[in-house]
Amino acid sequence: MAVTTDVIPDHSIAVLDHGFVRLDAAMADDLSVVNGARVSFARRREQLDEADEGLIRFLMRDRHGTPFEHNAFRFHIRCPIFVAREWFRHRIGSFNEFSMRYAKATEDFYIPEPEDVRSQVGKPGSYSFEPVDPELAEHTREELQAVYDSAYATYTRLVEQGVARELARSVLPVGAYTEFYWTVNARALMNFVSLRAAAETRPGLIPQKTASRPGARTSGTSDSGCFGPSVDLLFEEGAQHLAGDGGLGAGAARLDHPDDSDGVVAPPAVAPGVALGLAQRS
Repeated sequence: MAVTTDVIPDHSIAVLDHGFVRLDAAMADDLSVVNGARVSFARRREQLDEADEGLIRFLMRDRHGTPFEHNAFRFHIRCPIFVAREWFRHRIGSFNEFSMRYAKATEDFYIPEPEDVRSQVGKPGSYSFEPVDPELAEHTREELQAVYDSAYATYTRLVEQGVARELARSVLPVGAYTEFYWTVNARALMNFVSLRAAAETRPGLIPQKTASRPGARTSGTSDSGCFGPSVDLLFEEGAQHLAGDGGLGAGAARLDHPDDSDGVVAPPAVAPGVALGLAQRS
């Protein structure tokens, strides 16, 4: 159960065993990027054209990042506390989180799937995860459940006895679920995804089973939060590009437009890429 609703919200991406990620609202479109760039030349567009799409590709290719900051995405996220703490450590965007000082904690805790119980091999900062025997995996899950049951029973007992929630919560482990809203611009979001979706990133924050682009049209989001094909590149290619993996192709082609004297140089059209996003529970 989500702490803010009786059920998991519609149009959410299910994450882990009790979590979700959903795009709650957005203020973003192609023109916000284009006009953020063209103001340098005292220009403004009212409608997007082919040259503007080329400009966006040029900005992506040459890493002119500030035009991608004139927008906002608000995500609603539910995840284990230990995941949230990693998330907040990126120190980008604005956060507001569920508080166990003011509301009672829910009885939801993270239990990994058997295949997600792993051993750590190597030195701190340079290690890998290896699978464990099925018997150990199941034993680990049982041990976690026992600790969670005991901790939540203690928490409930303390609250019922009149202990302040802000003190009683201290018995709860970091496997407890929390919930927060995160508002971030496209540039910061691309950076976040490029780091968390990198091949060398340890599993945990963004499990890489299947992915769904956060910019997809979402019911309940205003029209201003739906994106055209150019802004879609932010999520299909942007994170990979900002991470230094290329993805926009080599060489450039000049896009001539009758009322565009900026002489924008843009790379060729981008081939379809793998959609990046926050992982879906299979």
